[in-house]
Amino acid sequence: MKEFKRFENNAALMNVLTRRSVRAFKQEQITDEELDAILTAAVYAPTAMNRQTSKFTVLQGEKLEKLVSAITAAVLDGEIAFPRQIDAGYRCNYNAPTLIIASDVRENPLGYANCACALENMFLAANALGIGSCWINQVKPACEAPSVRALLTSFGVPADHVCYGSAALGYPASQMPDAPARVDGRVIR
Repeated sequence: MKEFKRFENNAALMNVLTRRSVRAFKQEQITDEELDAILTAAVYAPTAMNRQTSKFTVLQGEKLEKLVSAITAAVLDGEIAFPRQIDAGYRCNYNAPTLIIASDVRENPLGYANCACALENMFLAANALGIGSCWINQVKPACEAPSVRALLTSFGVPADHVCYGSAALGYPASQMPDAPARVDGRVIR
């Protein structure tokens, strides 16, 4: 895009400026090498007082299917509040083949910030590798539903952790869209 022209020789800035949320994925699984790179970016994100209390749980295949089904069931059963109507075919992960859950200790007042920084690092690493990503919010409210919490615990999410967000990852099914127009007045000098 022409407004990015001044940054075209800076790979880091171009990566930030060209990352987009992807909501349509190919079913081909990302490679272990790509997954390792994305997870490395997550663990190198800043954490409050460098305590490094956040954890990253990778779900693929059957485990991911179980979680997506459990979240849909919890919403349909009224176990968790949801801002819109869904049906039994709802897929909170947009059918991405990989989901990484970012969680942190419930008593950590800055756990949400630790996870947000790690998720952004994952999104940027994914973009640099040509992998699509999208922040998935549904795991946060769902992690308090007993049926979902039991499943998360069985997958290794510590019982004393809150799931603050997750990253849906996979190869984009179509070309990345251009950036939507930015809202004026967001920067105050």
